[in-house]
Amino acid sequence: AAPVYAHITQVVHGADPAAKTWVADDQFQVGNPVVAGVPMKGTVDILAFDVYPCQSGPCDYSAIDSAVQQIHAANVTNWEFIIQDFSSGSWRWPTPAEVQVQFSHWQGAGAIGYWVFAWDYQAQLVTAQSSNVAALQTINGLAINPTSLPPPPSPSPSPSPSPSPSPSPSPTTTPLVVTDAASVTSGPSPLTVTFAANASGGSGPFSYQWTFGDGQSSSSQNPSHTYTINAHYTVNLIAKDANQTVGNATPIDITVTPALSVSASVLRAAGDGSLTAAFTGSPAGGAGPYVFAWAFGDGQSSNAQNPSHTYGAVGAYSARLTVTDSRSVSATSSSLSIMVNAMPAATATANLAAVDAPAAVGFTSSVSGGTAPFGYWWTFGDGSASITQDPSHVYATAGTYTVGLVMTDALGTSFSPNSLTIKVYPSLGVVASANPVSGPARLSVTFVAAATGGLGPFTYSWSFGDGATGTGPSVSHTYKAGTYQPALTVHDAAGGSWQGAVGTITAIRHSAKRTAPTTGLTGGALPSSGPASTSQPSSAPPSQSPSLVAAHYADPQRRSGGGDGWRFLALVGSFVAAVGGALSLARQLVLRT
Repeated sequence: AAPVYAHITQVVHGADPAAKTWVADDQFQVGNPVVAGVPMKGTVDILAFDVYPCQSGPCDYSAIDSAVQQIHAANVTNWEFIIQDFSSGSWRWPTPAEVQVQFSHWQGAGAIGYWVFAWDYQAQLVTAQSSNVAALQTINGLAINPTSLPPPPSPSPSPSPSPSPSPSPSPTTTPLVVTDAASVTSGPSPLTVTFAANASGGSGPFSYQWTFGDGQSSSSQNPSHTYTINAHYTVNLIAKDANQTVGNATPIDITVTPALSVSASVLRAAGDGSLTAAFTGSPAGGAGPYVFAWAFGDGQSSNAQNPSHTYGAVGAYSARLTVTDSRSVSATSSSLSIMVNAMPAATATANLAAVDAPAAVGFTSSVSGGTAPFGYWWTFGDGSASITQDPSHVYATAGTYTVGLVMTDALGTSFSPNSLTIKVYPSLGVVASANPVSGPARLSVTFVAAATGGLGPFTYSWSFGDGATGTGPSVSHTYKAGTYQPALTVHDAAGGSWQGAVGTITAIRHSAKRTAPTTGLTGGALPSSGPASTSQPSSAPPSQSPSLVAAHYADPQRRSGGGDGWRFLALVGSFVAAVGGALSLARQLVLRT
């Protein structure tokens, strides 16, 4: 680039030694008087651009206009510019129409003509195209002779200068015309728009006033403005020349669409053992097309918009989606919580495995793994069922029952813990006897009890009514004179119990005259087995004191006033054993006096 600009300087000074050349370039600063601290003065200065504003798409003058602003800041109101071009890559020669557009654009900013630099870096003549030459002659009124143009740059330090065309005369004042343009007219928020203003005709210099439609404004010729709210805006431009003539440009419509956002969802967020989750990504706003990037939280990822992913290990995961639009703007969704639980397992327990009917049994369940909440279905083996987590059930009839439980978790997974066996035994009943129930003091009484129903072994606990106790199914106890209420408590192996009184025991104090023993629950005489004699002992066996046998019977018809009851029988001698055996079929648990 350096030889090119050096050659430009020589050409310009060769044609007009009084002209001052200023090179506007962001890459090359050699020979730039402004950079060197030399202020720009005069009315015929040359502005050299190495950026062709129309090489692709619509012409963009923003970079060159910044240099024009520097020219104005240096109080240079009339200046000329050099048209040059390169023909490699995206660079191309300007068309005549584009040359006209350039001159029209800068003419309103003080340009009174332009120079044509004929050589590009490939030593090709821009003016070799007759169409370009005709366009330049028409616009500038200069007689450009291609043969009089300078030769291309050479390695020699000082190429010979060539004559250059004279600047064109100032144009005649014409009506003020104002045009405007926007770099983009629609897009997602935030939307940055670069505006360009051009004034032609009238009398320069010109002033500009932009209103952006959102309450903001600017007096720059080519401002940039950022819209952050989604809406439709109308942009207006007014320009004034040195005579305060007002020109209005055509309004520009700007539409700002919503900013890029993204939402993510998952069809199934929990599983037992493993989980195949179906994800959905939904972008909104921004500028499509979109690029999707899923991170599943287990080190795996996907670029599909709606992927499926399998989690094979138990654990908690967080999935997230990031979307990038065509403007390289990115948005990230909220995280999705994924839970993979262990396969469910449960146990069932009962507080009693063996009971006497009727009895209530309590059941308890516990679970690990699975996905809560859980459903329960208990079956108790007797036709009854429950959906309670920890139910209680009453078994009224003796038998062996199998208890089952089926559980279901929130994902529909069904599983069954261990089954339970409950054994229900017949009700515990007791037949108890006391022999004898009355007699002289130091009365020795034998107590006998037999349990029916229930589950053996049985324990017998006697309370003799005088503070003394005994254990076992058969015990003996000696009473002093007095009246006593013995009682019996029986326990079986199933947890059943029986408790009741065993009649009344009366021990009579000794007297000088022997009297017949009493019998029955309320006393009374029982005939002796032979003639009583108080003077001489009889050769017959002495009369036996009456014995008391207590037996409990069940009355299902609730006869005789209703309810179960006890009957007491006063028997004599060894006959007690026979009657006691017959009564061993008694069924109930509680002895009532």
